[in-house]
Amino acid sequence: MKIRLGVCAMDKKARSKPMREILGRLNPNNFEIIIFGDNLILNEPVENWPVTECLIAFSSSHYPTHKVLQYIELRKPYLVNDLETDENVLRDRRKVYKHLEDAGIDVPFHIIVDRDDDSIMHQIEEFDEYIIVNGVKLSKPLVEKPVDAEDHNIYIYYPMSAGGGSKRLYRKVGDRSSTFYPNENDIRREGSYIYEEFVNTQGTDVKVYTVGPDYGHAEARKSPVVDGKVISFVFLCVFLSLVAYRA
Repeated sequence: MKIRLGVCAMDKKARSKPMREILGRLNPNNFEIIIFGDNLILNEPVENWPVTECLIAFSSSHYPTHKVLQYIELRKPYLVNDLETDENVLRDRRKVYKHLEDAGIDVPFHIIVDRDDDSIMHQIEEFDEYIIVNGVKLSKPLVEKPVDAEDHNIYIYYPMSAGGGSKRLYRKVGDRSSTFYPNENDIRREGSYIYEEFVNTQGTDVKVYTVGPDYGHAEARKSPVVDGKVISFVFLCVFLSLVAYRA
C-alpha cells in the first residue's frame, strides 16, 4: 500500500527544480505524490483538499498559513515540515539564530539591535572601518539584516580602506538582486537589525533545501554580491554519511 504524500506549497515552490529533484528520489512503489496546487490552496475549503497521510507544507508569498493549519488539524497527517515553527520562528531571524545556536550549529559572529523593544537602549558608534554596538566591536565588511526574514533588503557595508560604499541586496528584479552604492556608508538608524561579519564565499552561495541522515540537496549559485546578477548554475545532490551528519 502506497503512502499518500501531499505537497502543500505554492506552485512556484512545489514545482521547482529542487523540489522535483527531491521528490524524484522517492520510490514510486512506496509513495503516491499529490501536489495540491495554487487553485486548491487559495480557493477551495480545506474539507475539499485531498486526504493525505504525510504532508510537506511550507509558506511563501500569498500562502494562507492559517488555512493550511486548519487542514492539518482536520486530517492530522504526519508533518515533514513543522508549519507552526515556520510561522512563529523562521520569519524572525533573531529566533532562527537562537535555534541554530541551541542546536550547536555555527552562526556568524553577530550583534542584534532590537528597536522593537522600547525598553532597550542601544549605543551605536560608527567608524570608517568598524561599528561598536553596546561596547561590542564589529569590523567592516559587515552585513546588516532586518530581523524580519521576509524583508530581503540586506545591506553590506565596506571599510573605507577598501573604498567604502555599500551593496544593497533585494528580491530579484529581472536577473538582478543587488546594487552597489559607492557613496552610501552609514548604517540604517530605524528598525531592528542583525549585524554580522561578512563571510567570504569566493563568489558562490549554497542554498540547502533538505538534509536527512544520509541525504542532502542544495543549490550552488553565483553570489549576487559579486555583480548583482543572479545565475543558478549547478545543483548538488550530496549523499551525506551518518558520521558526517552527526558530527
